[in-house]
Amino acid sequence: MPTISSLSPAQIAAGSQVQNLYVNGSNFMSSSTVSYNGTLHNSSLQSSTQIQIALGPSDVATAGKYPVVVTNPAPGGGPSAPVNFDILTGTPTGTFYATLSASSGPITHTSTLFILVQ
Repeated sequence: MPTISSLSPAQIAAGSQVQNLYVNGSNFMSSSTVSYNGTLHNSSLQSSTQIQIALGPSDVATAGKYPVVVTNPAPGGGPSAPVNFDILTGTPTGTFYATLSASSGPITHTSTLFILVQ
């Protein structure tokens, strides 16, 4: 049976740009599956003690506690106990882009800015 000991990152602010969630524990296999908030996510086995899943913007849009479960196939497999990934209210982190346009008569200038919030 797989077991989850921790998640990395352990928590983030709602709206943050998280690309990868690392699930740490034991007894992970190449055929293990990972569900986040009840939905299967593509996973990549890093080792028998770590699996990586990709999270999209909708996965981290709203504050709450979202269960992560690793499941190994039969025979002898089964689901781990769930561990919650916490999405908190606060300042989102990540790289955010803003496009600004200004016009004066026939002249228009457009710039794209990026803001890195850590």
